[in-house]
Amino acid sequence: MDKILSENWANIFSLKEQRMVYQGTRYAEAESILQEPGLATFKINTVTTPGIVLNRMDLTCEQKLHMVDDQVAESLQAVFLLKGELESRFSTLSKPVNILQKSHSLQYNTCFQGEHIIQAGRFDVYNLIFDLEFFKNIVQDTASGPMDALANKVEKKESFLVTPALLEVQPRMVEIIQTLQHNPFQGLTRYIYIEAKLLELFALQMEHIALTGQSAKQDQILLPDREKLKAVRDFIEENYLLPLRLSDLSRQFGLNDFKLKKGYKQLFCTTVFGHIQQLRMQRAKQLLSEKQMNVSEVALFIGYNNIGSFSAEFKKQFGYSPSKI
Repeated sequence: MDKILSENWANIFSLKEQRMVYQGTRYAEAESILQEPGLATFKINTVTTPGIVLNRMDLTCEQKLHMVDDQVAESLQAVFLLKGELESRFSTLSKPVNILQKSHSLQYNTCFQGEHIIQAGRFDVYNLIFDLEFFKNIVQDTASGPMDALANKVEKKESFLVTPALLEVQPRMVEIIQTLQHNPFQGLTRYIYIEAKLLELFALQMEHIALTGQSAKQDQILLPDREKLKAVRDFIEENYLLPLRLSDLSRQFGLNDFKLKKGYKQLFCTTVFGHIQQLRMQRAKQLLSEKQMNVSEVALFIGYNNIGSFSAEFKKQFGYSPSKI
């Protein structure tokens, strides 16, 4: 496939649908669908808030795409790649940027003009584009070393990339993104909720960047162990309703108990069983929202024999009891 210039998109895709979902004085939301048989289907959702623009791109690519972005303005963006792989080349950076599935990154560029290669298959990415003054105002009063360093680079107009190689998308980040996908509110309340969740996602990213910087100075996880831990995470996300045991996971993935417990916490900022519990509670919330099961049935489905224990844990995680859904 030849390079696709962003200014020529309208001429390449035979099906183009656009609609404004919401337009207010503080918030706006728009949706677009671009489709060309044999090439790709783009589903793009953009939500604008006063300080952050959320841009979700959900692509199904039938062949590798080579896209050229001719945006010349400076930009600060956070990328959360859930599915697929991306390779980007920018004139302001000496090396290509490779973002892998289930990783996140933060990047500032004085000129965001560049080329992007997306492999065939599913590609799902959440992109947070920050207003530069908004970003500076947030970080100027913090005592965080990493945030201060990033703010200074923006102030001096020095391009930077917080490497995605060390930044695995955390379970809590996934949970926030899922709430953005299944926002329970309508009207203005919907966008107040989105704005709050975007700030929470940004806070988690800043915390992860700080923790990653600290761990880099201490214990570094070897690449083979990192890949094993990622395989454990993927297995848990597919089988979290099963009665999983730490010893079984250690044996299955070739890690001793100590490496599994310590490495999982260091890489994903949660424990093995904390992650399992989080996934089960998210599933419980989903089932209750669908109204297909009552509270007792949902509790049993996710592994609780005591409805009181389930209700207490549910309220601890979400701030309200399951009967309120």
